[in-house]
Amino acid sequence: AKAIGADLVFAWSEGHLAAMDAKLAADILYEKADAAVRKEAAAEYEARFSGVLAAAKRAQVDAVIEPKHTRKYVVAAFEMLYTKGVAGGFLS
Repeated sequence: AKAIGADLVFAWSEGHLAAMDAKLAADILYEKADAAVRKEAAAEYEARFSGVLAAAKRAQVDAVIEPKHTRKYVVAAFEMLYTKGVAGGFLS
């Protein structure tokens, strides 16, 4: 994740990036509500937190890619990061 210092973060276009399943989150947050309310809350949670486009809007990923292009992005990342040094680390 970008928040813990990753240099590059790619996400597949059909991926999900939530810490918790949307239905489970809604069941926990709205445990006393009826099924219709929990279903609506799950859909909202999915849209706001689980999708890769939502993560991209929050700058949590650098690029949303198609799975078939993964190799190209990984190779480019390795080439870019090949000479990177880490101050005080084993690579410097």
